[in-house]
Amino acid sequence: LGERTMLLNAREIINDSDTEKLILLAIEDITETATAIRKIEDSNKRYYAILMNSPFGFTIMKGKDMVITMANDRMKDFWGKGKDVEGKPLLRLLPEVKGQPFPAMIASVYETGEEINVNEILARINHDGKMVDKYFDISYQPHRETDNRITGVITIAHEVTEQVVARKKIEESEMRFRNLVEKMQTPICIFKGKDMILEIANDSLFKIWNVGPEVIGKPFLEIVPEMKDQPFIGWLEEVYKNGTTHYGQEEVAYFNLPGGGRQTIYFDFVFQPYKENEGSISGVMAQSINVTNQVIARKSMEMQAEMVKDLLMTAPGFICTLDGPDHVYNIVNERYQSIFGKRKLKGLPFLKALPELRGQGIDTMMDEVYNTGKPYVGIDIPVTIARDENMPTEIAYFNFSYQPVYDENKNIISILVFGYEVTDQVNAKNQTFNQQHKIADDLEQKVKQRTQELNDSNEELLHINDELIKSNHELESFTYISSHDLQEPLRKIQTFANLILDKEYAVLSIEGKNYFNRMHGAAQRMQTLIQDLLAYSMANVTDRKFEKVNLSKLVDDVKKELFEIIHEKKPAIIADNLETVNINRFQIKQVLNNLIINSIKFSNPGVPPLITIKTEISSADKLQKLNPHLQEGSLTANKKYCHISFQDNGIGFEPHYRHRIFDVFQRLHPKEEYPGTGIGLAIVKKIIENHNGYITASSELGKGATFDIYLPA
Repeated sequence: LGERTMLLNAREIINDSDTEKLILLAIEDITETATAIRKIEDSNKRYYAILMNSPFGFTIMKGKDMVITMANDRMKDFWGKGKDVEGKPLLRLLPEVKGQPFPAMIASVYETGEEINVNEILARINHDGKMVDKYFDISYQPHRETDNRITGVITIAHEVTEQVVARKKIEESEMRFRNLVEKMQTPICIFKGKDMILEIANDSLFKIWNVGPEVIGKPFLEIVPEMKDQPFIGWLEEVYKNGTTHYGQEEVAYFNLPGGGRQTIYFDFVFQPYKENEGSISGVMAQSINVTNQVIARKSMEMQAEMVKDLLMTAPGFICTLDGPDHVYNIVNERYQSIFGKRKLKGLPFLKALPELRGQGIDTMMDEVYNTGKPYVGIDIPVTIARDENMPTEIAYFNFSYQPVYDENKNIISILVFGYEVTDQVNAKNQTFNQQHKIADDLEQKVKQRTQELNDSNEELLHINDELIKSNHELESFTYISSHDLQEPLRKIQTFANLILDKEYAVLSIEGKNYFNRMHGAAQRMQTLIQDLLAYSMANVTDRKFEKVNLSKLVDDVKKELFEIIHEKKPAIIADNLETVNINRFQIKQVLNNLIINSIKFSNPGVPPLITIKTEISSADKLQKLNPHLQEGSLTANKKYCHISFQDNGIGFEPHYRHRIFDVFQRLHPKEEYPGTGIGLAIVKKIIENHNGYITASSELGKGATFDIYLPA
């Protein structure tokens, strides 16, 4: 009944005023209570509506059996068991959670009254016969009555499956990325923040930095403080600040070694911004390749190439290279350039630089070498050239070779030209030949003018003269045959031998390889013998082109020519402050060359060769007294000589061989033990005699050898 109805009814029933007052007060109390109850009921309805429509799952379970007394639609959706869940125990409704942590947590809250909150807990729930994995943030709270008794457990659950799965995918991706980084053979790392905190790095990088994984989480400059004065930290900060990628190629970095000292490493690298999912730059990823070995190898090759180029540029013969089918000058050494004065050669095609050579067949020879790869060797070849700009042409003679130059794919890219100008020698030889004919003609005229009584003698002299001319012709023929005809088949033998070595050697039998090696060695020895014989015969020709030459400089030139054997055997050659003497440069250079090679060849096994060259200028009388091996009258009295002492620490020889070693083909050791032709020292003696000088040798077995040379000062 409403309050007014209750009041009217009370007045009609009760007439007593006091009782009416009491009843009215009671009705007022009842009215206030009813109003309060209605407010509570309205509030409960609102809370109930909020819980039932909440995005969070909500349920109340009563008793130890966890009987569900209330569950909102969201929780029912989580369970997937339909809407009729009230009045059912939890384990009967969700038997699949038995063995999962939820029942134990609910029982703990029910027994202890202590709230339990867990995040991202996995629940395996059977949805229509299929087990589904879901993740929840769950809060378990005790359900208390008005007397504070615990009668059940309130559950509030929020599903976070999508967030957990997404995060796990990111974590798995990051883990795969970390594993990939750690397994990479090239150094790689990620720095985070403006302080460049190391977040990820692999073992390859740790080895270079000489640190371990404990440096993860430290700033870059704390890990490798030596980088402070190097450009890398600046590049990293620029990438982090501007978001631009920075590339480096063969950049050098210096790292401190644990025991002291520094290590130099070259890198190809890339620094690129590291971005988060939303696109913001959070750090820098650095990836590098250690190219130290390649850089060192390239620098070594460049140094060797430069050294070879220096050797070519300072070689005693003329050298040049002609690139491509147009034969464009590339390398041109001083000796080659000196033939043509100040004329421009480098960078120009052959016939454009030297147009006067057109039609002389030189370009045809070059085309043949370039197209076929077959080398060409020319001896005493006459060429019409102009010695400088605006100068008339003249005939010059050259000994030269054209050799093909190949690239790494065995394609011919250039021609190497090496040779000597022999104009003076050819003219001298022709002059000698003409003089011999003139002498023969004069002798013939004188003989004809003799008396009839000497006719028989005259005929004999004519016969002798014919034999002399014949001998001279034979000598010239021998020189030509030695320098050309005899060497040509040997060159072919060696060429075909090299082809066999490259392509057929592996298929030869052991006996075949033995025969081949012996044949190849014999051909090489034959060529060496012919060259030595040629040098010996040429030593007979007296070249009167003398000049003042510093012997120290001449020794240096010889050392450059013998670079390979000196580099291999590493002899110590002491030749300081030598005299300047008036000599034929080429011939004395040959003397020093032969003596140095001789000393290296006959060095003691296991003992580094030591060669000492000294000079002094003194009178013939004094030198005659100092050297007991000088024959009386060998040096012209009252004349000064340059005494060259050439001493080594080799195996030496027995004293009674001191004259024999200068004879042609004289060998003191088997050729298998010490290779050679036995002509080298004979050439030395012949050249010294051409200088009107004298040479002696002295030695003791095992104590080295000394050669004393005396040249007119």
